[in-house]
Amino acid sequence: MQMDFDKLPSILTPDLGLLFWMLLAFLVVFFVLAKFGFPAIVGMVDKRKKYIDESLDKAQKAAAKLENIKQESEAILQEAREKQATILKEAADTREAIVAKAQYKASRTNFHRRDILP
Repeated sequence: MQMDFDKLPSILTPDLGLLFWMLLAFLVVFFVLAKFGFPAIVGMVDKRKKYIDESLDKAQKAAAKLENIKQESEAILQEAREKQATILKEAADTREAIVAKAQYKASRTNFHRRDILP
């Protein structure tokens, strides 16, 4: 049994009936997609774009807020360091005053004892 290749339809040159039905099916599918599919897809893409834009805005606001908090914390730390330095200086001054007063009293006491002792 031998096949006759001349009688088979050619892939490169389809007949007009097949071409008509393929074109009709394509137009029906395209119309259905254009009417129902594309608007839904475009709507989802727009919704996704809006969500991404809102997320980026929130991220930028959060970053700015974080920067403000960081600056505030640095200011609070600087103020605490300044207060610490002031307190330490006051403590050192008080210590020196107490030591000087104690030394003065001790020297006066020793001076008076020398007069009493033979």
